[in-house]
Amino acid sequence: MKAHFTGSVPPAPIIIAGGGTSTAEGVPATSALLLAPVGIAVDGSGNLFIAETSNVVRKVSSSGIINTFAGGAPTGQLGDGGPATAANMCPDGLTTDAAGNLYIADACNGRIRKVTPAGMIGTVAGGAPPPTTFPYDNGDGGPATKAIVSPVGIAVDGAGNLFILEGGSVRKVSGGIINTIAGTNQVGYSGDGGPATQATFNAPRGIAVDSAGRVYVAELNNAVVRVLTPTSKPVLISAVLDAASETAAAITPGKIAVVYGSGLGPAAVAVNTPSQTSFGTSVAGTSILFNGVAGPMIYASANQASAIAPYEIAGSTSVQVVAQSSAGVSDSFAAAVAPASPSMFSLNLTGAGHIAAVNQDGSINTAANPANRGDFISLYATGEGQTVPPGTDGALANGTLLPRPVLPVQVTIGGIDSPPVYAGAAPTEVSGLMQIVVYIPSQVQPGGYVPVELKIGSASTANGAAWIAVSDK
Repeated sequence: MKAHFTGSVPPAPIIIAGGGTSTAEGVPATSALLLAPVGIAVDGSGNLFIAETSNVVRKVSSSGIINTFAGGAPTGQLGDGGPATAANMCPDGLTTDAAGNLYIADACNGRIRKVTPAGMIGTVAGGAPPPTTFPYDNGDGGPATKAIVSPVGIAVDGAGNLFILEGGSVRKVSGGIINTIAGTNQVGYSGDGGPATQATFNAPRGIAVDSAGRVYVAELNNAVVRVLTPTSKPVLISAVLDAASETAAAITPGKIAVVYGSGLGPAAVAVNTPSQTSFGTSVAGTSILFNGVAGPMIYASANQASAIAPYEIAGSTSVQVVAQSSAGVSDSFAAAVAPASPSMFSLNLTGAGHIAAVNQDGSINTAANPANRGDFISLYATGEGQTVPPGTDGALANGTLLPRPVLPVQVTIGGIDSPPVYAGAAPTEVSGLMQIVVYIPSQVQPGGYVPVELKIGSASTANGAAWIAVSDK
C-alpha cells in the first residue's frame, strides 16, 4: 500500500534574503550579500531583521527591500540616544515586541539595545563595567541599565517583559528591574522539577517565550530544550542580598538581608517598630524564614522586604529562605552561609563609594566634611557572624556587655592598619548592626577618597571602592 499525505503539501523553502552579490542599500533582498547571518526576528508588520557578524542588523521590508537598520559605527561609539545606524554593536540574538521595537543582544558591549521603529537606539539592560574580581555583583534586584549582562539570546513576552539568556542563567527585566529567574551560573545539568533558580545549564544557545509565559531554553551541550514554567504561587523570591552591599554575598548569623520578589507584603512600605527590647519577626503580616526560623523583620513591601538572619543558622553551609505574607508562602530560595561575610553601609546604599561614617564630633563624614588624622571615626557594617555573648535574634543592644564578633576584626585606612578601639553591636540598635570605632592613622595620605577595608576572620570587604574623606589637618 502506498503512503499518502492528507491535506495540503508544505511549501518548498525559498530564499527571501541573501544569495546575491550586491552590497548596496535599498536593493531587493534576494540580490544582497549577507555576511554570516546569526540571528533573525520578524515584527508585526512583516519586516524581517537579520543580525550579521559584520556588526550590523539589516532590515528586509515587507516589500522585500533590504537596508542597514542598526550598527556599522566604529568600536567605542555606542550611539545611545541617536540613530541606530550610528551605533557600534556585535549583534547576536534579536527579538521584537508588540510595539514594533527591535531588541538586540549586543555581545561585545555587554548590553541589550532597543531600536524604535523610527530607528533610534538606546540601552535597556547592561552597561556596567565588566567585573574585575570574582564572585561579583551582577546587579540583580536593581536597575537593568546598571547591571552586568553577557547576552547570548533574548526574548520578549506579550507584557513587554524582557528575558536575557546568558551562559549559565536566564534573567528577566520587568519594569526596568533585572533579576535572575533561572540558573546558578554553574555548568551542568540539574534542577529539573524544582525551582528554576537552582538549575544548571550547559551552553544554552536559544530562548523563546510563549503566550502563557513559559520560557524555553535550548542547550547545546546537554542536547535538550527545557521549559521554565511560571510559578502559580502569588509569593515569589527572586533574590536575597546583603542589605549593606546589595550583592548576593553569603548569609551569616545576624546578617541584615534584603529579599526581592513579588507578593512579599503590602503595596506601601510597612516599617517594623521594635518593642523596648527587640524587633519582632512579623510586620504587616510578612515573615522571612531562614531554615524554618523566622528572622527579625525590618520592613516589608510588595516587592522588597528586609529581615535579619537568625543566629540559629550558625554552623550551616547553606540556608533555605522562605517568605510568608498575607498572599501566601513562597518556594524556598537557597543561599550560601559563611562564618563571616562583612559589608559596610555606604551613603549611596550599595556598600561601595563613600562609607556611612560618623566623625569624632558626631557629624557625617563627607567630602565637604572630612575627618582629621588622629581623630576616631565610626563605621557601620553587617555580616560579622556569631558573637560573644551569643547573639539574640532581634535584640536591641543595651547594657554594659555588648556582643562582639567571635572572629578577629581588622581595619585598614589608606592601606595602613588601624586596630579597632571598639568593634561590636551598635549601642541601642538591633543585633546584626555592627559599629567599628577606629583612629585615623597620622600617616594616612589625606584626600576625599581614602580607601577603607574591613576584615573579619578571613572574609574581607576589599573591593577597592569604599572610602572616607580625610583632611590634611
